[in-house]
Amino acid sequence: MTTGVEVSPGSARPDLAAFREHWQDESDASYLYGILAALEPEAKRAGVFARLRDIETQHAVIWSQLLAAHGAPPGPFRPSARGRVLAFLGRRFGTGALVSLLL
Repeated sequence: MTTGVEVSPGSARPDLAAFREHWQDESDASYLYGILAALEPEAKRAGVFARLRDIETQHAVIWSQLLAAHGAPPGPFRPSARGRVLAFLGRRFGTGALVSLLL
């Protein structure tokens, strides 16, 4: 996937902490939509969650590329504490509980 990420030599240094936070948020969303897709018994809804997972994955890739272009690649994904708690709640109480917390 091409994002057109280029770093201009004279451009101001971006806020890499904000970039990393956006990468984490998008990665967490992808992770959680993946869990919803796996848990959802209704095929149509599971497909919607899978498409949302794919979209969030694309967003995370863009942030990852931006970070790498500025010499700060994010490394492997690890769900945040919030992501892990939400995943637990989704697995424990079902997709309805998790959807209400995400949307």
